[in-house]
Amino acid sequence: MDSLELKEAIKKNRPKISDKSVATYTSILKSLIKKYAGDDETNLKWFENQEKILKHLEDVPASVRKTVLSALISITDEKHNDKYKKKMMADAEEYKADKLKQEKTPTEKANWITQEEISNKFLSMLKDTKSLWNKADLSKQEYQKLQNVMLVALTSGYYVPPRRAVDWVNFAIKDIDEKNDNYLDMKKKEFVFNKFKGSTEKGAQRVSVPKELLVLLKKYDVFRNGEFVVSFGGIHPNGKPYSQFFDKLGVYSDYNNNDEKKRANYKKRHEADRHKKYSAGWFADKILW
Repeated sequence: MDSLELKEAIKKNRPKISDKSVATYTSILKSLIKKYAGDDETNLKWFENQEKILKHLEDVPASVRKTVLSALISITDEKHNDKYKKKMMADAEEYKADKLKQEKTPTEKANWITQEEISNKFLSMLKDTKSLWNKADLSKQEYQKLQNVMLVALTSGYYVPPRRAVDWVNFAIKDIDEKNDNYLDMKKKEFVFNKFKGSTEKGAQRVSVPKELLVLLKKYDVFRNGEFVVSFGGIHPNGKPYSQFFDKLGVYSDYNNNDEKKRANYKKRHEADRHKKYSAGWFADKILW
């Protein structure tokens, strides 16, 4: 049975399911078929053998099995998934009870680090990169250090509560759709999350951005695939973009792109270094004009 057939069956049963969940469930179901179905590997009705499949899953940890059961429920109808649902609810309760005990698994114990350790590491990274923020010509290693600092600043819980990594992967910095994208609202100094797990039921979430984090964001020039897309460094301390950044940030529309005098004066002042790749003048040239 190929992935397309499984995906179509899942979507038919659950039309509102997300594409990400479809992909996850398809992968799980393909693994089940390959491991247990035998001669029935091309028959969708094999998933209706609840007792037989549950027997195969007996030794699977509850924390893992509940996801497998969700996949099985997604591809079966109400008449053939009642036992799956009952077992999934029991697994969910068991998993919840285990979490309430706050006991770490051996793997968690081996890899666990405290929030204090995370905070100390971040402050050490921040101190280590302080001299780089205004450096004219960064090496690849130095640029990577700055990127690492920003990643930890956003995801470690030091400034804002931790979120799933995909919430930041889906973060928009250009051509923002305020109803559908995750983005930074500079006017209200908030992160806006429209896309995250459960967003369909919960709606958009807004997270206040601390002043210290805003300072870091305002220092940061962002490139994607080598192409400049936005510069938080173009934001004035009062929270508004400098005039030459209006069109780049897409928040003002009265910037005159035909201001030849400004452009000529700028190029004259920076003629010495604006052609040197990755120099301050080169970055400014890409950002401003």
